[in-house]
Amino acid sequence: MHQSQIKTRGFKVRGRIYPMIPDNHSMDEIESLGAIVELHKKSHIVDGCFSDFETGLLGHFRQVDSKMGHWVQDEEILDERYLACKMKGRGIVVFSACSHAGIVNVCNDAVEKLNAPLTAALGGFHLAGSSVEDRINSTVEALKKLDPDILLAGHCTG
Repeated sequence: MHQSQIKTRGFKVRGRIYPMIPDNHSMDEIESLGAIVELHKKSHIVDGCFSDFETGLLGHFRQVDSKMGHWVQDEEILDERYLACKMKGRGIVVFSACSHAGIVNVCNDAVEKLNAPLTAALGGFHLAGSSVEDRINSTVEALKKLDPDILLAGHCTG
């Protein structure tokens, strides 16, 4: 997990921040299910690599102090979640979350970190809603350049 363990996220609408429900699972909750959780900073940051058409999630905030209700702007989604597996003799398979940082940014980050071609991308592509419709063609073209064998768009794709 990202070391900041962001629990609550929200969107700002007409000057008020509305929490997203449900909260992210805590480290303790995940460990109670039998997982071994490690906290990291660098391996979870998709930073400084945003394309000109995937710039994060406008109006996104994260809560840093639930008792005080303190929110900070976090449009770049610094703890973007994805799992990437390097398959021997094939390339990288990316399992994305919602890809609020952008599926192309996520795939490029995995390709750079694992130094192999993209074989497949599965999950949310963050292409749902009118605010992101203008990036669909650019996303398709950028994914074509990555030349994966398989694309399986899931939730948060539209």
